[in-house]
Amino acid sequence: MRAGLKQYIREVLEIDPNKGKWFFTGGTSLHVYLPYYVDNEDALTRLRRETKQYNENATVTVDPSNFQKKSLVRLPGAEHHDTGIRKTSISSTSSDEGLQKRIAKLVGGVGSKERGEISYYVGTP
Repeated sequence: MRAGLKQYIREVLEIDPNKGKWFFTGGTSLHVYLPYYVDNEDALTRLRRETKQYNENATVTVDPSNFQKKSLVRLPGAEHHDTGIRKTSISSTSSDEGLQKRIAKLVGGVGSKERGEISYYVGTP
């Protein structure tokens, strides 16, 4: 999960992914806050296009709607509307296995594939 997102940040955004602040959303996603902004509509359009192209062959996809003016992202500590788990910071450098264990601990149980619960996908017992 994290490796795919790091690849996107390196290849499409051309930024060192370790410069960002990483968060588990409380659902099934990761957010990365990068210390940069885009102030040009043409650049935002290009980012959406390049993101869609990247997603065509990616194992981890990125939501191109993130690249629009006035896009909102939940703040750290906010509860996820489906799971009730709070958005929490994670390390950008620990292993995906470590991340999976941390998510499983946050989720606190065995998830259901039918309900799409994250603890099912991260391999909790």
